Amino acid sequence: MNLFDLVAIPNNQTTLKLFEILLFLGSSIFLTYIAVFWGSLLNAIYYHRKAWKNKDLNYFQIAKEYIRFVNTNNVALYGFGLFPFVGIAFIFVQFTPEHIKDINTLLIIGAFLLGLGLFLARIYKHFIHQAQTPEAEFTSQFYFRNFPINYAATSVLVMFIAVWTFMGAMVVTTNPENYLKPLSYFEMFFSLSTIFRLLVFFLFSVLISNLGFIFFNFLSEERENKPANFENSDGFIQNTLARSLVYAVFIPIFLLIVYALTPHSAVTFSYYFVFTISIIVLLVAIVLNFYSYRTLDLNFTKYAFFIFVGFMVAFVGTETFLFSTANKVQEFKIAKNYEVFHTEMLASLGRGGVEINGEEIYKAKCVACHAFDQKVVGPAHKEVLKKYGDRKADMIKFVLNPVKVDPAYPPMPNQGLKPKEAEAVVEYLYEHYGPMIK
Repeated sequence: MNLFDLVAIPNNQTTLKLFEILLFLGSSIFLTYIAVFWGSLLNAIYYHRKAWKNKDLNYFQIAKEYIRFVNTNNVALYGFGLFPFVGIAFIFVQFTPEHIKDINTLLIIGAFLLGLGLFLARIYKHFIHQAQTPEAEFTSQFYFRNFPINYAATSVLVMFIAVWTFMGAMVVTTNPENYLKPLSYFEMFFSLSTIFRLLVFFLFSVLISNLGFIFFNFLSEERENKPANFENSDGFIQNTLARSLVYAVFIPIFLLIVYALTPHSAVTFSYYFVFTISIIVLLVAIVLNFYSYRTLDLNFTKYAFFIFVGFMVAFVGTETFLFSTANKVQEFKIAKNYEVFHTEMLASLGRGGVEINGEEIYKAKCVACHAFDQKVVGPAHKEVLKKYGDRKADMIKFVLNPVKVDPAYPPMPNQGLKPKEAEAVVEYLYEHYGPMIK
């Protein structure tokens, strides 16, 4: 027995459906937060290197604000990043059949890498804010350039591998055919379906971090200590919005490729409907991004940011519908195994599985032909109990397979009882009528 056998809990159909809903919620939180975090970290590295190369403190200030934008505290860092991923891994354990259980191991490794990446990002934030004066950034090449950026670059890499693992696991488990064959690592990590999903994530990460950065630093009124405006802030905002727009226009193209690569056996009306909604939401967000770029009206930027987040939630919804469809047969098997498990558990507790009521069966099957102390159609049970005495087993056999015994009575018809039911009826006769025999 391995760890996953201990974690995999027997589940009925209702619980499995609940897990699918939790998979949608967990994936939405994880992908949205990590996209913003990862894109912001990538931008921070870019502007940090640019600041050191050009000896421009303005770029260094931008790098510091990018990492401050998302790397706020450990509650947000792990509550929206690591914990949802661990929850996703737990849900996968409940569904994956034996021959593709390696996915579970890979997801656990991915969770470890994600935690490592978040920890390294915290270290990077610590180092980048250590310069007491801006000029200190340019006085120590090792301490303020190579050392912290290496932490940040490693963080970006390991978090990307974690997301790659998640995307690969979704690709494998959303194809019904993969439940009938061994796990293909190539399909999981290098298939076109996985690659284009990663491209969608990459483009979304960079654009959503840019829009969020602008919204958080130049528009949000909730922040108490806003940074001083950068030199040529309008130029910086317009260039950032222009880059975001370029990234955004490629997303629907890659999304359509993902749709074309989706197994037709997994496509349902629900999937098609939510996919269409996600495309519409994406196009609306792109239009708002365009207007914010042309007019420098940051209200458009704010709306674009939240609608792009809505797109990511819809995208996760399409993946969840694919997962649900592909798992129909697997869910049925798990639910059947749960019934066996439930019966065995009750038996181990002395309840013998489903509880059988002998009195109810007696009143439904026997009272029409029998009474205790008088002949009806069949003999009185008073005489039957005296005849059998302590031989309960013989009476049970007769109830299960009745034969004509006394010529004075018609043969008893077979009542179609199961052994446990016949046993319960006989026990009821002895317990209820036995004390009445003199």
